[in-house]
Amino acid sequence: MRNKSLFRKLTVLMIINLLIAISFSISSKTDTENLKINNSIFESIKKLNNEVTCNHFAYHSSSDFLCWIYKLFLFPPYNSTCVCSGSGSMDFYSSGTWTTDDRLLVTDYNDGALYEIDLEECAIITIGGGGVGINGLTCDPISGKVYGCSNYELFEIDPDTGEQEYIGNFNIGFSMIEIACDANGDMYGWDVKFSGESYLYKIEKDSGEASIVGGMDITLCYAQDGDFCKECDTLFLSAYVYSPENGNFLIECDKNTGECEILGGLNNYEGFFVIPFSDTNILPIAEFNWTPEVPQPSEEITFNASESCDPDGYIKLYEWDWNNDGIFDEKNYTSPIAKHIFSEEGYYPVTLRVHDYNFTNSSVSKTVRVGNKPPESPIITGPTKGKAGENYNYTFVSTDPDGDNITYYIGWGDKEILYIYGPYPSGEPITLPYNWSEKGKFTIQCKARDIYDAESNWTYLEVTMPRSYNSFWFFQYWLEKFPILLKFFEKISWFT
Repeated sequence: MRNKSLFRKLTVLMIINLLIAISFSISSKTDTENLKINNSIFESIKKLNNEVTCNHFAYHSSSDFLCWIYKLFLFPPYNSTCVCSGSGSMDFYSSGTWTTDDRLLVTDYNDGALYEIDLEECAIITIGGGGVGINGLTCDPISGKVYGCSNYELFEIDPDTGEQEYIGNFNIGFSMIEIACDANGDMYGWDVKFSGESYLYKIEKDSGEASIVGGMDITLCYAQDGDFCKECDTLFLSAYVYSPENGNFLIECDKNTGECEILGGLNNYEGFFVIPFSDTNILPIAEFNWTPEVPQPSEEITFNASESCDPDGYIKLYEWDWNNDGIFDEKNYTSPIAKHIFSEEGYYPVTLRVHDYNFTNSSVSKTVRVGNKPPESPIITGPTKGKAGENYNYTFVSTDPDGDNITYYIGWGDKEILYIYGPYPSGEPITLPYNWSEKGKFTIQCKARDIYDAESNWTYLEVTMPRSYNSFWFFQYWLEKFPILLKFFEKISWFT
């Protein structure tokens, strides 16, 4: 008898534990799923734009033993990467130039012999020639001719043989340390000193005659090289400076005034400094975004075209067309930022056109949505009566006037919890099961929210759940009505 009573107790406990476990599992699963949905709803989604590299770069030689040619980017933060590892040649290549047929030529400081560097193989190819020691080397991008300078004289150099042809004397009284041609083929040079201000000169290619452009605000000494960024028409020097600072520096100079600005230090620089160029112009790339993403009428919108780029130069002009009439209403030569206001709701095509320094342009058009209409109040369909403890399916649907995705916020009336479902496409019904564990009247409530946080009104549906008639209902009723029965069953060991 005692074993039988113990068996009954264990059986009742097992059933109770099983029911609790099932209830907890269902509740946990529902809460976990809704938590995941809730987190995803408020997660910020950002469009990732493709990165376009627009930085110009230079090849420069080095005196260290780890890398003898570096690729140096000419814009902040002026990073460099090794192109040819090792120590290279023991010869001192005082200067180099990029040619119109895409060759990297360098010259020997001592005898002026000409060499070509194969950057793919990191090989030095002897061309020959020479005679006079050459300080500077440059290529005219218009004629394709190569020129070299000694301390006081200008030469034309045959790029295929290295032979030197004398042109004329600079007649400046100081050593011309380097020469460079700009995008128009105009030649410039600069002198080297150990005290006093160095000067920038403009040089006649037919005679070698040099005229002062202006002071450079620095004292240049020892080996120098420099080159024009042809696409952006800017002169860069890789130079050893004695004053106002001392050391190897990357320098930017104004060809119209001679004024120079030190951009940053260069470690282990020695020899040539060459900026590649191409006679084939690459079109600029137009790109823009705006904030806020969905502005309201009369709200100021900030348009940002800073992701626009010219792969082989600079953007020199930004133009904006606000109404798609082909007439550009706003122009800016300095800033990619523009501001505009649309006074009414609607969809507005906006066009950005960008120009580079080679007088070519490209454009991009995008549609700006102004104003955001909230979704319509959801429609709830499903049974309004049922039994407690049973599952019933309810369908919810809302339509967004702008076609935005919709998230539903639903309360089932038996808990102070709003469950979040979505987002779902506008107009797509969703069907959800639910059961109420107790009898009573419950109010299902639902609202819809679009991806820009505009919300609909609440919609309600009244549901009545009478008492659930299960096999234990009558028995439980009498136990509550007559507590003496509970004591009776306790006596016969059913519940104790």
